[in-house]
Amino acid sequence: MLVPVVCGLVLGLGLWCLLRAFLVPATPLDRALAALAQPRPLASGADPGGGVGAVDDLAGRFGAWIMGVTGTDLHGLATDLAVLERSQEHHLVQRMRTALLYGAFPLMVWAFTRLGAGIDPAHPALILVAALGAGVIGWFVTDAQVRSRARQRRREFDGALVTYVSLVAVLLAGGAGIQQALTDAVDTGRGWAFLVLRRALTDARIRGVSPWEAFDEHGTRLGLTSLVDLAATMELGGTSGAHVRESLITKAKALRTHQLAALEREAAGRTSAMVGPTGLMLAGFVILLIYPAFQAILNL
Repeated sequence: MLVPVVCGLVLGLGLWCLLRAFLVPATPLDRALAALAQPRPLASGADPGGGVGAVDDLAGRFGAWIMGVTGTDLHGLATDLAVLERSQEHHLVQRMRTALLYGAFPLMVWAFTRLGAGIDPAHPALILVAALGAGVIGWFVTDAQVRSRARQRRREFDGALVTYVSLVAVLLAGGAGIQQALTDAVDTGRGWAFLVLRRALTDARIRGVSPWEAFDEHGTRLGLTSLVDLAATMELGGTSGAHVRESLITKAKALRTHQLAALEREAAGRTSAMVGPTGLMLAGFVILLIYPAFQAILNL
């Protein structure tokens, strides 16, 4: 009696998560664009969708309650979550939802097979073990997705930073001051990378600190190594426009070379990964060719 009840509860939770995933309205485009245009500081508790709705607020409160009760610590993902502008509370709720979805799948297959076709594919205990294993996999899949998306954003930031540094160097060569060159260059760009740079410059202006100090703080908090290196280069250059321009030109060349080397390594890795599938396909083709002759020899 206990097994059907547990299966029904988990199945109901999985169906509820599916309905919530598809029925929750997305953030309107105009609100998302307006939120991106606002120079607000990044924080670990930033809303992940660019707007705070009733469902998101409820999910955040539920995640905060779970973290307080269980003592969950997500500091290992704090940097990646900050890059994605997702709070730890919302990430915990996403973890639980993904785990429930993964765990409900074996139970749904078992229920549909048992009730629809009248076939018992396996013992209920094995189904429960499979559901628990799938739930654990879903729990860790969410973390892997966060790390993958954060790495992608950092790669995009490195590419945008090369463009930004080159623009700053051009403006400095045209006679602009350091502050003016940094501000004018960041105003010409769009996207998340330029938004981070714009927030750093706004933060530096409000707090009365140098731009490279703000770059270093934001780069350290978001795990942007290239931005931290840029801050160190600008700090070594000092306040002299000529020295800063030379340092930025050198830094832009170094970033561009590093980016090209990373792309070449990625292309080489993908090429090497294709060796296995190509070899298997060739082996299958050879087996397909020689199988009729081998079968004819056996029939002699």
